[in-house]
Amino acid sequence: MKLRQGLAAAALALLTACGSQSSPGAASAPQAADTTAQYTDNATATQRHAQTAAYTQQILHQRPVLAGETSYNGTIPKNLRQPNEVPGATNRIVRRLYVAIDRSPERIFQQLKKATVAKSQLGGYGGVGAGDNGPRFASVRFDRVTLPPAMVDGELLIEVQGRAGKPTLLAEFAQVVPHPAWPASERIPTGPATATVTRITYSPAPHRITARHVVRLDSATAQQLVDAFNDSWIAPPWVCTGGPVVLGPTTTYRVRIHADGHEWRVDLPGYCSAAPVTRDGHNAPAINAGQQFVRLAHQR
Repeated sequence: MKLRQGLAAAALALLTACGSQSSPGAASAPQAADTTAQYTDNATATQRHAQTAAYTQQILHQRPVLAGETSYNGTIPKNLRQPNEVPGATNRIVRRLYVAIDRSPERIFQQLKKATVAKSQLGGYGGVGAGDNGPRFASVRFDRVTLPPAMVDGELLIEVQGRAGKPTLLAEFAQVVPHPAWPASERIPTGPATATVTRITYSPAPHRITARHVVRLDSATAQQLVDAFNDSWIAPPWVCTGGPVVLGPTTTYRVRIHADGHEWRVDLPGYCSAAPVTRDGHNAPAINAGQQFVRLAHQR
């Protein structure tokens, strides 16, 4: 599964464990971008970083502005210097803003829960003292429900910290996970290609192969598979935990594509929403396989 990582136990309890709450219908894990449309992205790593940084700043600019808040430029408490809860991908980008309000943490928390954020929904929250939260700490997270094609996850996390005899501090973190750049030079070249699909069926326990079926595709279908591979996205480097749960007979698909003197192998369904890829036996970036690629493989 895709993880959300907590930098403090309080934040994990806040949004994912006992004493936590999520808004109705809120997604618990980020969803990959729709890959049914034609994909023509050729961004370099530098360009993708710039796109992601700009989108992260846009989310921060769309934050809810509360009456009476002022910019805070003083010493930041240690627990507010980094977000206490983050998307579990190592390529995330974070932008932050600090403000102060002469108001109680409880009242600010209630105002934030009712706030409207553009293109977002309330994704999680923990009130003052809930779970492992301290007596003056609260948090609210807004998840983006619409994203640019190259972005996988976007959110605004607002952490509220009350202070005795001083205005309450708000640490606001915009966090975005992009698809890594995938230049055209790293995809399967256009030209003649051959392909096979191997369907492998396993028994549930003990987990062993019970059937194997290999199909060699015709040239037209092989080219469609190449196009569908190139129309997919590089999967973000998610931090994953656990393994696939096998509840019954399971089927996997191994796709082999030969083009331009090289072999690409893709294993479906993959793990952590990512399908492993090798090129000439060496690991290549995993992909979030598009619907067309999955459909072509499963028809064999």
